[in-house]
Amino acid sequence: MLARLKAFLERRWLMGTLFLWLAFSTLVTTMNVVAIATLNLRDTDDNLRLLQVRDWLGGQGWYDLRQYRMLAPEGADIHWSRLVDLPIAGLILISEPFLGAEAAELFALAMAPLMALLVAAVAIALVARRVAGKLAWLPAMLILVFSPIAIGNFFPMRIDHHGWQLACLAWVMAGAVDPNKRRGGIIAGIATAASLTIGLELLIPLALIGAGLVLSWVWKAEEARRIGSYGVALALGCGLGFLLFASEANRALRCDALTPVWLSDMMLAGAAALLLAWKSPPTWKGRLILAGIAGVVLAAFHGVAFPQCLSRLEGVDPAVSELWLERVSEARGAHEHSLRTAWSALTPLVVGMIGYILAWRLLPAGEGHRRHLLVLGVPMLAAIGLVFWQIRAGGPAQLMAVPGAAAFVMLLLPRTLASGSALVRIIGTYLVAVIGLGALGTIASNYLPKNEAEVKREAKEKVVNNDEEPASNCQQSWVMGQLDRIEPATIFTHIDLAPRLLVTTHHTTITGPYHRNDEAIGMVLSVLLSQPDEDADAERTVRGLGSDYVMICDERGPGDELPDADRLDARLVRGEVPDWLEPVDERWLEGSPIKLFRVK
Repeated sequence: MLARLKAFLERRWLMGTLFLWLAFSTLVTTMNVVAIATLNLRDTDDNLRLLQVRDWLGGQGWYDLRQYRMLAPEGADIHWSRLVDLPIAGLILISEPFLGAEAAELFALAMAPLMALLVAAVAIALVARRVAGKLAWLPAMLILVFSPIAIGNFFPMRIDHHGWQLACLAWVMAGAVDPNKRRGGIIAGIATAASLTIGLELLIPLALIGAGLVLSWVWKAEEARRIGSYGVALALGCGLGFLLFASEANRALRCDALTPVWLSDMMLAGAAALLLAWKSPPTWKGRLILAGIAGVVLAAFHGVAFPQCLSRLEGVDPAVSELWLERVSEARGAHEHSLRTAWSALTPLVVGMIGYILAWRLLPAGEGHRRHLLVLGVPMLAAIGLVFWQIRAGGPAQLMAVPGAAAFVMLLLPRTLASGSALVRIIGTYLVAVIGLGALGTIASNYLPKNEAEVKREAKEKVVNNDEEPASNCQQSWVMGQLDRIEPATIFTHIDLAPRLLVTTHHTTITGPYHRNDEAIGMVLSVLLSQPDEDADAERTVRGLGSDYVMICDERGPGDELPDADRLDARLVRGEVPDWLEPVDERWLEGSPIKLFRVK
């Protein structure tokens, strides 16, 4: 009976993956039904993505990605592409005749991230089967769910581009371990190009896997077909992605998107991969020398042709970077976060790395397993280091760890179950399952200390009013939407509130947290941080930006004391209003966390 069930699960892996995806999607949609119904887009990028889709469907040009309700009338320069807009817009257009405009938008915002999850899940199931055995897709799906940073990008309303980038990364991994070498190279190349067309956030993990492909060719000459087809698909895919999706602004020599800078690099990298495959030396030493030469040429080309892109790709003014970019939580390393956050980020990676090592030692060497482990395990080890640089690298790193963790389960679970010791069979099996599937990290993190920011964030998300309405905060649609009671105006507010303001009201604002607008970001932050003796400069800046109102958010929780800082935003919370502003004392603002001030 068990043998028949095992054979059925091995054979029907795709159906099983679809079933688990449907079950998970139903669960998280039910859990987030209030957030969906109230248009609760919590991240700034989710809000701007919705604005971008709305503007496109409203008639804005395909190649025009400026946000004209920021820095009007010229608009704010946004470095994204339209590729991720397509599934959201498609879902809206398909469902609108049946659901109506408002419900169709909510449906699209809930479904688009889950579509990306399905794409990623199928690829991860394939990789797990090829790395750790035909049944490994099953633990891999559970491990993915318990990978907190990775899975968080696929929840309903998470319409930012990171979920689709992770889905592309999953298919790069699938192509890297495809037994059909030519097909695998094409898949990996196309998926890499698609990810780069979306954005450069995964440039380093993609480069690591690309290097892994080359190293596997150095080891095994028959991998020439894979890297050759990979190179062709990478070059052609990036070229097509640039032609179809590069915005007008991205046709300049910028460093932060698929512009002519990175298009040139990818074309050269693709040509180099094809040349390596074509001139493949017979010995591994010869192949290693040729690969090294290709790497040096590629690095030298980038350094000589685009020296401006050798430092941080955002190109933000150092003063603004100190005020803003260096303080962004996700841009800090795991060691700079709370123990709870670091544990959640790193635990799946450690388990995955142990699994890759076990697979190297225990799986048969002659069935391609070691090549798979080389091309996935070595990049994943490097990705662990990236998490100590920026914790947002935890998403791709956790995704790359899933096959290793699946190998951990598949290799150790049969051994504990077959043990002659009852203690090992019971306790050992339990530990392998809990650790391997990732549940240990999730369970233990609930008992680890949080930092002050995490405590405040969780306090904001508490549910009140008989668990029917989220606790009042500025991000809620019904709170910020009250600002539509005043005539359309330009509202000066914090960069992190700006995208939400645009989604929920008819107003314009100054700018959001988008690095190409670093001069405006610096102006906004300098005003909000200004001291009393700098009020004249703050007033001049606010007026110079054409602001009609200044809005701040009183984020104090129950029992919190008034802020005692002398910066402008803290003074406004305390009611200390400079003479160039006057409070808007409308009844509909009573009890609201929003504090609104008219510029006299």
